[in-house]
Amino acid sequence: MNEKIIIEGQRNKTLNMILGVAPIVFFVISLINFVKLYSDTVEWLKTHYAYSWNTQIEFYVGVVFLIISIILLVLYIYCAKSNITVTNKRVYGRAVFGKRVDLPMDSVSAVSITSFLNGISVATSAGTIKFKLISNNAMIHQEISKQLVARQAPMTTGNIVQQNESTIKQLEEYKKLLDNGTITQEEFDMKKKQLLGL
Repeated sequence: MNEKIIIEGQRNKTLNMILGVAPIVFFVISLINFVKLYSDTVEWLKTHYAYSWNTQIEFYVGVVFLIISIILLVLYIYCAKSNITVTNKRVYGRAVFGKRVDLPMDSVSAVSITSFLNGISVATSAGTIKFKLISNNAMIHQEISKQLVARQAPMTTGNIVQQNESTIKQLEEYKKLLDNGTITQEEFDMKKKQLLGL
């Protein structure tokens, strides 16, 4: 059976753009604050006036904006290259931090949607792999779930058929023993109820 692509992840372009531009904006704001703070400090040194509360507030605002820009930059790096493709045989793409993954469908044990940054998590025996900024994560979740259910259905049906064949063989053996007179009708009926779970 040839591999066929079922669904590909679509990047959330708006969220991707916001995460790409926001760190720059916050960094520029913090830089402006620090430049203003520097000029105020130089002015203070020239005139020997008391250090004002405004200067302290500007410093803390600059630090806060710098921290926010760093956090947003890390978030952008965290999910910038993330993408996912689902085929009838495997799940592959780039997970968070750009890590390349290629998971055979047999190794996938569960799938879930995460609301943080439009994510989808694929669980395997080795751990959970996260994909972010996927706008069609609900559709991907549905397709992987279908694959998992389809993979489990034949195994379950096969087990039931095997159990039924085993039960039938045992009943035939007990019927032969009943016909030979080795066991009584009551013993046969009791064994039949036991085998059939009645």
